[in-house]
Amino acid sequence: KGRGRGAGDVVLILSRIWFRSNLVSRMGKAWVPLEANPEVLTRFGHALGLSEHYGFNDVFSTELLDMIPQPVKAVLLLFPLTQAIVEGSNESLGDESEQRVFFCKQTIGNACGTIGLIHAVLNNSDTIQLDGSQFFSSFLERTREMTPLERAKELEQDDKLDEHHEHYATEGQTQAPAVDENVDLHFLCFVEKEGQLWELDGRKRGPVSHGPSSPANVLQVRHGWLGLHLVSRRMLTSNLHPLPLLNDT
Repeated sequence: KGRGRGAGDVVLILSRIWFRSNLVSRMGKAWVPLEANPEVLTRFGHALGLSEHYGFNDVFSTELLDMIPQPVKAVLLLFPLTQAIVEGSNESLGDESEQRVFFCKQTIGNACGTIGLIHAVLNNSDTIQLDGSQFFSSFLERTREMTPLERAKELEQDDKLDEHHEHYATEGQTQAPAVDENVDLHFLCFVEKEGQLWELDGRKRGPVSHGPSSPANVLQVRHGWLGLHLVSRRMLTSNLHPLPLLNDT
């Protein structure tokens, strides 16, 4: 799960709609959810080894896409995980054997923000410089040949990542909820890889392809539910701004 931000943000209107569910209770281990905040995501990414030439930007409207720094490397979407969405979504979607994208299952409660960050960065590791001594590079190397579920189990055992997540989950504009509080907002990630737009949602079985795309038009693909349930989008792009959207200076 993720959490919204404080007063003054356009995304706040929806981000304050929190719902209770049993999704966290299905997972043994749980973290405090990350706030949907570009500065927090950027600092968290840098702490894990993301090049400081990259950062996240906010996207408040699909009408303002021309103002977004380019190129966009990935999009993190935060939306309210209502009971209707949960019941209508097919968590068996996706191909767990798909090798063209890096995918990790989510087995830690409230870890969707960190899973989304991992998906955004590691699926761009061919073009984004990573600090070889930090988490992103290390996790990619030691899990490259693992299945999505094996990668998730590896995350569960990473005490250093626990510490990083705990630190950045307490940052932001809103008070961090208790670890056992069901804050029903959910992050997922979209990336372009080998000419396809991929949806990467740790709740699902594997990556889901949404058809042809290119690095130049990741933001141009329209999905009705994505616009309808928009809380905020974070993009990995080029041009470091006070941001969540990942980009490169």
